[in-house]
Amino acid sequence: MLVLFFLAISTVSSSEISLAAASNLSVVLPKVITLFENETGHIVNLSLGSSRNIAHQLRRGAPYDLFLSADEASIGKIRKPGASALNGTVYALGKLCLFLPKSSGLVLAADLSRLREGLAQRSLFKIAIANPEIAPYGKLARQALKASHLWDYFKGALVFGDTAAQAAFFAATNSVDAALLPCSLAQFSKLRDRGRVIEVSGKLYTQVAQAMVILNKDSQPVRSFFDFMQTTQVKKLLLTNGYSLP
Repeated sequence: MLVLFFLAISTVSSSEISLAAASNLSVVLPKVITLFENETGHIVNLSLGSSRNIAHQLRRGAPYDLFLSADEASIGKIRKPGASALNGTVYALGKLCLFLPKSSGLVLAADLSRLREGLAQRSLFKIAIANPEIAPYGKLARQALKASHLWDYFKGALVFGDTAAQAAFFAATNSVDAALLPCSLAQFSKLRDRGRVIEVSGKLYTQVAQAMVILNKDSQPVRSFFDFMQTTQVKKLLLTNGYSLP
C-alpha cells in the first residue's frame, strides 16, 4: 500500500507543468491551457511576466519547465545548462496595434500619421508602450515610431509599462490618450470595448517571432504541451487572438 501511495504522489507531481510566459499571451494562453488540461489531465501552473525578466530568473535557477517568450532573443539569453533546443521553436508572429479610447477625437491611421496631429492640437498628451529596454513589444513600438519619424517628437509623451500587459492596463483605465500594444491585447474584448483599434502598418516594423523552449526536464507532460502548442487547434486560437503564424 505504501509503495502504491508514493507511486501515486510521483504520478501527480510529474503531471504538473511549470510554465513561464510573456505577458502578451495573457488572453490566449489560458484558453490554450484549458484545452490542454481537458484533453490530457495534466495541470499547468502559469507565471506571466516580461520575457527579459523571465530569462533573468531562469539564469538564476528559476525552476520552470517551459518558457514561451515574446521573442527569440530572450531565449538566447538564457544559456542554461541542461536546457534543450535553446535556439527555440517559433510558435507565433506578434503584431502591433494602435489603441485610442472612445473619447479620443483622433482618426485611426495604420501609418500613425494622425498621432503628430493630436500632439500638436493638444488632444494627445500620453502614449503608453511597453518599455523598449526590457519588452519585445516595446521595441516594436519604438521601431514603428522611429519609422514614422515620431520617436523624438513623442519622447516627452511616452508612458512606459514594465510589460505589454501593464501598457494595456494604462489604456484600459483611461490613464493615457493612446497606446501601441500587441494586437493580442489591444483586440481583447474588454479593452476593445473601451476604444478603437487598428493594426499598425507592417511597413513600420518587423513582426516579432515568439519562440518557446523546454527547460530543466523533458518529461512526457512537458513535451506534450510543447507539441500541443503546434497543433491546428492552437494555431486557430492564435490566429483569432491577434497573432500571425510562422
